Amino acid sequence: MNNTEILEDNTQVKQTKIFISHRGDDANYATAIVDFFEDLGVIADSIVCTSVPGHLIPNGQKIYDWLRSQFLEYNLHMIFLLSDKYYGSPDCLNEMGAAWITKTDSDVILLPGFGPEKIRGCIGSDTMAIHCDGKDDILEDRIKQLRDKVCQEFSLTLPKDRRWQRIKNDVIRQLRERESETEGAIRKTEWNIPIFDVKIIALNHQIHGTAEVVDIWGEKPLPKHKNVLFQVELCNDAIVKHLKVFGRNIEPGIVKRNKQYRFTICYIESPDTRWSKHVFELNRSIYPAGEDGIPKIVHLEYILDQKKYQQAFLLGDNQEYISGEQEVVVSKNLDKIIQMKERMRQDFLKSSDKLKHYSREELWKNPEKKFISDEVIIISTECKDPKWNTDGGFGKYEIYDFCDEGLLCWDSTGFKAEVKYYIREQLLLAIANRMLCLPFEKVVAYDLHGNTGYNMPIIYADYPIGESPFRYYYRDMKREAIIDNGVIAGVEPST
Repeated sequence: MNNTEILEDNTQVKQTKIFISHRGDDANYATAIVDFFEDLGVIADSIVCTSVPGHLIPNGQKIYDWLRSQFLEYNLHMIFLLSDKYYGSPDCLNEMGAAWITKTDSDVILLPGFGPEKIRGCIGSDTMAIHCDGKDDILEDRIKQLRDKVCQEFSLTLPKDRRWQRIKNDVIRQLRERESETEGAIRKTEWNIPIFDVKIIALNHQIHGTAEVVDIWGEKPLPKHKNVLFQVELCNDAIVKHLKVFGRNIEPGIVKRNKQYRFTICYIESPDTRWSKHVFELNRSIYPAGEDGIPKIVHLEYILDQKKYQQAFLLGDNQEYISGEQEVVVSKNLDKIIQMKERMRQDFLKSSDKLKHYSREELWKNPEKKFISDEVIIISTECKDPKWNTDGGFGKYEIYDFCDEGLLCWDSTGFKAEVKYYIREQLLLAIANRMLCLPFEKVVAYDLHGNTGYNMPIIYADYPIGESPFRYYYRDMKREAIIDNGVIAGVEPST
């Protein structure tokens, strides 16, 4: 966009440019501001920033002559990034003086560690500035004011709420980075936090691989589908791997920035569950939803810096998902896991005297016979009503067996799959039942005697309401054996 205007008398109005005045040592902050303006839609040619590629002084130009031409030939909007280092640079002070002489419009950003009391020179200490160390609500409002001003100058459309939340959070996160006292380098921890955009693309449409639903006589097609098409996009340069959504693998490798990962989900009562291999099936008791079938919460799981993280996205207004501010680190305490494993095996299994009434083959084919109860209640530690389940914080499950990772239960949906897995380097294909595994690491406590609401063992597990506490295993129906996750090469829903 070239916003140069021609008046009726053929005089030319100067083109507007943004000039980011900063010290070279603060280039990381300058980059954040450049990204901010570009995200708003300002083109590269309208931004001058001598430390950021794409906005440098052109080759062959004399530095001071070129800078002087910017003040003379363009209508500059100065952005001052003030810091202690800024005032140690003669070049920066010259830019400040030139802006003052030419009465250039300006905005001031006080970088971390630099307060209003330190402002001096041509810019007065009473100047209303964007203070990076200031209060959250004030900083957000001043960033919004800068957005509105720039969008008006360049005739840009204001970004919609979800996109604006991402742009705003990204720039604030980077502007609030401080330098390490020991290394004099910007900390990487905050810079590496991934920023995801989760949104709904379409509702209740016929997707590839599904058939139209027919009535009870098998004649009249009923074009009624209950599914949701989602899109997940990584919006910054964080190195994220092994992305999962709703517990399903979306990208096993490195998640690429600005690549749109799309997938379709529906609940188990949806017509699409009868036909399609192309949708993720959800259970309302695990992932709550309204009558429209839209999940109220979406959980992402990923690997970052060799650690596993989870991030929740809550459904807000206008069917937009707003991310939580902090990722939850999923870490393992092996000692506690092993202790819980031994305790549960000892307490949930029948005594040896009672087990001797079964043959080894019988226990192998029906391992649930080893347990003191064939059912168990699994309750989230966040559940506020463990007797009546008014908030969807728990469910009742049929026990199958223990595995190395946790307690195995039958999947009540009866989900069957075609599973490819390896045994001694041989690739096998099996029709398998999906099993639900409650990991030992999620178990906080249990009560074998139940409570006044349920007369069966209760397990209290650490997982947010609305999120599944389970990991999936599979039971080979032909070989009657559990397929471990470590040997699975692929899973497809069985037709």
